[in-house]
Amino acid sequence: MHRRSISSWIEYEDLTKKMPQSLEIDVEKIPWKILLRLVHSLQGIVSLNMIHVAKCSCTVALFRESGKLLDKGKFLILYGLFKIFNKHTSESSYFFDNQ
Repeated sequence: MHRRSISSWIEYEDLTKKMPQSLEIDVEKIPWKILLRLVHSLQGIVSLNMIHVAKCSCTVALFRESGKLLDKGKFLILYGLFKIFNKHTSESSYFFDNQ
């Protein structure tokens, strides 16, 4: 469901020529199954709402495999519910966490 939403935004914003559709990746199945043409054109990796709900080993796998795939100057973006010193880092995180 979440991937369909991401794909819908890619299409709505007319970004289909700039970015591929979202991929479903089991981060612990290494190496990740990504088409070679995508690996060569990879500019970054975005992980949404994963590291705060997944096992620690999934987060470790995400960082290890991302490090193998991303050259210098490329990015890994994480989005989720984050806290620092037991305080939410944004209102949206607080909102979703308290529903």
